[in-house]
Amino acid sequence: MLEIGQWVILQACEHLKRLHESGIPKTFKKLSINVSAIQFTQENFVSNLLDIIKANSVPADLLGIELTESTLIKNIDEVSDIILELRAQGVTTSIDDFGTGYSSLAYLSRFPIETLKIDQAFVRGIHSDRGNRAIVDAIMALGNSLHLNIIAEGVETDDELSCLKELKCQHYQGYYFNRPMPYDDFFTLICGPQI
Repeated sequence: MLEIGQWVILQACEHLKRLHESGIPKTFKKLSINVSAIQFTQENFVSNLLDIIKANSVPADLLGIELTESTLIKNIDEVSDIILELRAQGVTTSIDDFGTGYSSLAYLSRFPIETLKIDQAFVRGIHSDRGNRAIVDAIMALGNSLHLNIIAEGVETDDELSCLKELKCQHYQGYYFNRPMPYDDFFTLICGPQI
């Protein structure tokens, strides 16, 4: 797991370097990496990540990490310190799949995170499921009151997107926009054809 996690960070920073050198459009905000609890709590995680960012000469504020709620509660003080250390260097932190794990408001208020990602389980069929709509509305209100960015995951249909827009959600991801793609295809999508 640790070797795969290291490889993912290396690849992400190399790809970000290439994007940065090609002139990333202003609409590009951030490249986020999912990080496992095991990797995140390694003693050298922060220094290792910062060394890779430096070696690739990319702005740290173009990189974000995504953690699950279960990662956050492993050791609250240690995790909070790591997030603060990353934030001081410009690397942001998101809670991935929010709402499906522990979702304790006490934990949420303790961490210096920037973004909540609403799990796709609540987005799927939101236009016809009153329960999911109420949950997403509540997460939106919570996130907004804490001045967090909110991203809805798993958007697949016009109806889901319309409903999220009605709820004032401004950031989305999902198959509605694109399927996962090889990096070269992503590069062309973001920066245009290579010459």
